[in-house]
Amino acid sequence: MDICYVQLISATTALVAVVVGPLITLHIARKQINSSVLAKNRQEWINTLRNELSEAIVVIRSVETIMKLPLEHRDENRLMELAENGKLKEAKIRLLINPEEPDHAALVNLLQETLVLAIKAKEQNPVNLEDYEDKIIKKSQAILKREWVRVKALE
Repeated sequence: MDICYVQLISATTALVAVVVGPLITLHIARKQINSSVLAKNRQEWINTLRNELSEAIVVIRSVETIMKLPLEHRDENRLMELAENGKLKEAKIRLLINPEEPDHAALVNLLQETLVLAIKAKEQNPVNLEDYEDKIIKKSQAILKREWVRVKALE
């Protein structure tokens, strides 16, 4: 009888190892694949947001430059084109961020405010938008850094 029990226990152990081992391996592989895909997607999101933000800042600076010119030297068509491009950049950024997160919402509000100030600036009273641009950059850096930390945690 003892030999039967030993053989039964051995057979059961082997069966469990044959069934459970691959299941655990499959579970770990799925988890690694999901983490890899999530990290890649998050990194792409970071790159896209960074590009859109930098292009939005360039638009703001270009609008500011035009608005500082005397009225007779302004290219109104170029100004309208830049204003439209600025609104496009703002819309893309709004679609990329999470409006539920306060710093994301603050970034969008800051972008909107800065673009409006750039467009409304007058040559007699030009607005210095460097402070606003610095705020945009600092807010963006904080958001991008936090997301980068999340990407690194997934790797």
